[in-house]
Amino acid sequence: RPFTGTIEVNFGATAFTVSPPTGYSSGYSAAIENENRETALTIEDGSAYFQSMLWSGTGNVSRTINTQAGNSTFVPDMLWIKERNHTNPANIFDEVRSEGSKNLQPSNTNVENTEADWGDFVDGGFSVTGQGQVASMNTSGRNYVGWTWLAGNSTGSSNSNGSITSTVSVNQKAGFSIVKYTGNATVGATVGHGLGAVPSWIVIKPTGVAEGWANYHVGIGNTAGVYWNSTIAKDTGDYYWNDTTPSSTVFTLHDHPLNNGSGNEMIAYCWAEIPGFSKFGSYEGNVNADGVFIELGFKPAFAMFKNIDATGAWLMFDSAREPFNLMDLPLEADDTKAEAASGGRELDFLSNGVKLRGNSSYLNSAHTFIYMAFAENPFAGTTPATAR
Repeated sequence: RPFTGTIEVNFGATAFTVSPPTGYSSGYSAAIENENRETALTIEDGSAYFQSMLWSGTGNVSRTINTQAGNSTFVPDMLWIKERNHTNPANIFDEVRSEGSKNLQPSNTNVENTEADWGDFVDGGFSVTGQGQVASMNTSGRNYVGWTWLAGNSTGSSNSNGSITSTVSVNQKAGFSIVKYTGNATVGATVGHGLGAVPSWIVIKPTGVAEGWANYHVGIGNTAGVYWNSTIAKDTGDYYWNDTTPSSTVFTLHDHPLNNGSGNEMIAYCWAEIPGFSKFGSYEGNVNADGVFIELGFKPAFAMFKNIDATGAWLMFDSAREPFNLMDLPLEADDTKAEAASGGRELDFLSNGVKLRGNSSYLNSAHTFIYMAFAENPFAGTTPATAR
């Protein structure tokens, strides 16, 4: 006869309140995976090490911008700000370069500039003072996003692991370091990064000369590079990394002004992959609205993508600006554009990765793409990520 009762099934959207009987497992893959291999996640809450911040400009002389998402607060060491509804360039600040008072712009080759509107990094965000370049941070009627990373909460300490002594602020648990050094134009020079693990992503910019932002990425390898400030495909040459893969202590350089000009001060941002918190890799596009699934092992808070075979923008998505799927408002690291929907540049953030939903040449054409992603919550662990 017909069943008239109610059956409730928990597919992992909420925490399980009853332990499974002996010999059984809760029905989600991360639980099964953890039973088969003992994996201790070192980061259960990504917001303790990376956060996206949103605010609307007021034009006030003095203001503190605080975290508006996540369960944790921290004093950032790196801050990347972009206007969402206007075309001013993005700005990057970090604690190692003059305690954050100088900005660099990822969309161009400009030298660093002292930001008259800057105050200081503070718990959960940063402060703004003065009336200098207000448009970059706090103009009335404009909306902003700020991406923040936690390194060592310091201006750095000396690192002599490489042939060039560097100044390093590092958080090994989060796999992130900020490295400052002076180039010597010597082929094979090495620089200590402090991570204690092999970096998967390194970005280097000379701070005092007009050169681009050179990217090392594990999905490209040690014989080529790409530029944040450009849409061009990967470029092969030993002048990037001297055809040498970074080690757990150093990265290797050639003699080019791009990252090792004689007497030039350099800044490098270095990331090592941390399971459940960060992931760096590549994928092949399928030119289909039912696009590629990129398994990350966590619910992403931020993801960036770049076509390395052909011309393509650096597309950036985050869960603060778009808390619901479908996501279609990327910002571009290489450009000053405001966020805007565009056909084919669409995706979903899922509990364990990213699902592409468009066929744009910038995201899912028949080419190879690299990606970088940071977590909101891991898919496994004591508080596993849930679907959006």
